[in-house]
Amino acid sequence: MSRLPGQIWMILIAAGVLSLIASLLIGYLYRRALIRHMGGRASDVSEAAAPPAAIADRRMAGTLAGRYPTGSENRAAQRRLTWYILALTALVAVSAAALQWLLLFDVELTPRRLLVQSAAYFWMALPALAVAWRWRRRTLIAALAVYYVLFVGFGMSQSTEAQQLSTVMKHGAFAIGMPMVIVMLFGLGGVTRAIGSWLLPIFILLAAASTAGAEFLFQLMETSPRLVEGALQYLSAEAVIAGAVLTPWMLAILPVVWLSRLVDGLYRRKLFSELAWLMTSFWFVCLTLEVASGMHGAGFHALWMYLPMLWLPVTFYALRRAMAPRSRPPMLLVLRVFQRDREMEALFDAVIERWRVTGNVALIAGTDLVSRTIDPGEIFAFLGGRIDRQFIASVEGIPGRLAAFDLQPDIEGRYRINECYCRDTTWKPTLAALVEMSDVVLTDLRRFQAHNEGCRYELGILARARNIARVVVLFDGKTDRAVAAQDTAGAPATRFHWMDVTSRGRAGWREALQALFVELPDAGGRTARRAA
Repeated sequence: MSRLPGQIWMILIAAGVLSLIASLLIGYLYRRALIRHMGGRASDVSEAAAPPAAIADRRMAGTLAGRYPTGSENRAAQRRLTWYILALTALVAVSAAALQWLLLFDVELTPRRLLVQSAAYFWMALPALAVAWRWRRRTLIAALAVYYVLFVGFGMSQSTEAQQLSTVMKHGAFAIGMPMVIVMLFGLGGVTRAIGSWLLPIFILLAAASTAGAEFLFQLMETSPRLVEGALQYLSAEAVIAGAVLTPWMLAILPVVWLSRLVDGLYRRKLFSELAWLMTSFWFVCLTLEVASGMHGAGFHALWMYLPMLWLPVTFYALRRAMAPRSRPPMLLVLRVFQRDREMEALFDAVIERWRVTGNVALIAGTDLVSRTIDPGEIFAFLGGRIDRQFIASVEGIPGRLAAFDLQPDIEGRYRINECYCRDTTWKPTLAALVEMSDVVLTDLRRFQAHNEGCRYELGILARARNIARVVVLFDGKTDRAVAAQDTAGAPATRFHWMDVTSRGRAGWREALQALFVELPDAGGRTARRAA
């Protein structure tokens, strides 16, 4: 029991570090595998064929009937999700603070003390908001620093005269800094958030197995030292220790496989979303550190500290209908010049993430957005050697892939990203099918030149499309506008909306998002009012 709190700390830290390392390695190998599978023989290349009627009919399916949202409704949905995160965090924080005080302190719990202790947990809203709105890491660190200063000031204003500033500062640094370090290892950033967060429970299980093996060796040295001495006659001390730490991993293989399939299955059945998973993971890390510290005084009664986490699944499930969008979700098709990873990630964070609160997204997968779009099913399929199953190998496979699109909102009201993994032989007919079922298009032509044949082909398809209401085209000073204008000649006059985003910053991204909410006919043929 005396070593258990320290072991819990080590398990969390080891799991976080292993998740970080594994996510970077898997991300690198996954990108290479994508590039390898995207190739195809030139003789097999198919021109775009007219997609089956069933594909176009999905645009007017009964599940999508109703009026399209407007720009003002999109902004309202963004605010609703932000307040939802803040309110849920406050609920868990107050519950955790009250339970911690009742379990670990002998002093009477007063409203003032509850408020101060709740403030020590409410910072958990910041990493959740960072995930929802894709804050940059430096933005999150700055927000945490400001919160820490405010917490210390608030704590001192509510404390007795005997309370020292250094004590409040240490308490705030421990309550915020320690769990945040572990959270940043697996839950924030690019590929680490996209991959590492799903691997965390697996590495917690493996780290716990290694800790149990090391504890078994320690107990064996105390109770049966001759067995250990006999092993040392044939093996080095390092080999004995490594065997004790790594052998339990063999026993954990079946639980690891079961756990990975469970996570993937629950995610695909929409019992939780990426946001719900990450918020739960963040709270698990924070409360586990509190449990480990509380075991010194409360023993295993400190495990009751996990109880407030039940608010997360209960609230997500109970409010799933209230958070669901009220309007018919338009389909946004995202096209771009490839091999511009950082620029596309910034565009995804600023525009597409905010579109998702009221609309669906489709795109042809590439290596540039792996850190933003990969899901647990794709991760575990890759680790299991089944990545080839994700690809559309022939034109005949296109209807099945589009029929499998996830068009219903997640439990917090956002829509998931639908990707089409294409080979060189199938991307053109896939593009034609996606255009048929899309309402608006966002195409990033920054640095576009005449040699970008793929983008030129896309512009021609968009110019001739029947159903596209608007194409928002982003360009900069390095874009060859003359070639782009030539490729879009003959399109309806109001279809293409050109935006120079060379130096607009955040204002430019907001304008690009609002430009997507063009007038769109609803299922009854009426026209939605223009975005505010």
